[in-house]
Amino acid sequence: MKMMNTSVNQGRNVGNSNAAPPTDAQMELSFGTSRRNLGSGPRLAGSRRQRHLNRALWWFRQMRQVVDLATDWQPAPAPRPEQTWFTEAEPRVA
Repeated sequence: MKMMNTSVNQGRNVGNSNAAPPTDAQMELSFGTSRRNLGSGPRLAGSRRQRHLNRALWWFRQMRQVVDLATDWQPAPAPRPEQTWFTEAEPRVA
């Protein structure tokens, strides 16, 4: 009995004549480039890091200014005592 290797045809459209034949060559995969990040990866990564750093510095500078200019508020006075009535408890007459 002849054994068929079905793993080659899994996931491919067998009837498609435009499909590339299977190959034993190593595929190349690149992580450093995308549509919006074309060019040299390290230079763009450095400028992106610098932008993030500048944005963070700006944000913390703004927050320090907000804290420095904040008005001191007096705490609210304690609320008046509240009297609670238990409506389900009826006085018992003995």
